[in-house]
Amino acid sequence: MSSEMRVLVEKKEGLIESKNDKTYYEIHTPCNNFDDSAPIILLAGGPGLSFTTLTPLFNLAERRQVIGYDQLGSGKTTRSGHFSSLHIKDFMEQFNAIVSELALNKFHLLGHSWGTILGANIALEYPDKTKSLILHSGIAHWQKCLEERETFEKAHLPDELQQFMKIVREGYKPSSKEMEKFTNKCNRLFYCRVEYPDYLLQALEDCSIPLTIHISKKNCVPSSCWGLSC
Repeated sequence: MSSEMRVLVEKKEGLIESKNDKTYYEIHTPCNNFDDSAPIILLAGGPGLSFTTLTPLFNLAERRQVIGYDQLGSGKTTRSGHFSSLHIKDFMEQFNAIVSELALNKFHLLGHSWGTILGANIALEYPDKTKSLILHSGIAHWQKCLEERETFEKAHLPDELQQFMKIVREGYKPSSKEMEKFTNKCNRLFYCRVEYPDYLLQALEDCSIPLTIHISKKNCVPSSCWGLSC
């Protein structure tokens, strides 16, 4: 965000408390020239990644209000170590609390990766409040995504990485260093081949410990873009 833009945008931050957790949020509001009174709410990927992974999107706040919040288990919100597991309904309850606390009547949703799953559920819950739903690197069908991921892994992952995934899925518990090494190799090969910007490096360093997010009785999302958790 440029120094000129920082002058044009007012930033507010806060915590929303419930009986079980605290949610950190930021609201970036243009000082003038509103294009739309309905804010854009950013839904980060992961699960376990802070909304700061979407930092460039706050540039939109020059002409419209942008809201970012750390989902359960991430960033400055109550971290994963506080929960034994999480269900999609927990993330929905968290969003409900945000809508109520901030008195939001209308909003746009922008979800990235896992955030597209959450965004679709929110849009179904709030059809009258949701003005638009933007899906960035979205997942339309989780089971199909897992099937295609397995096909991709067999075709493109080096033998060393395939073997690591095999033993983890068979029950091996990798150390945090082993998991970090594996993730970094996969990410450098397929996720991002250029140098990470500082805001993303910081967000990844601050990534929460892995958890499995339960979408339904048959569908779960591991908090790792490579489908593993430890």
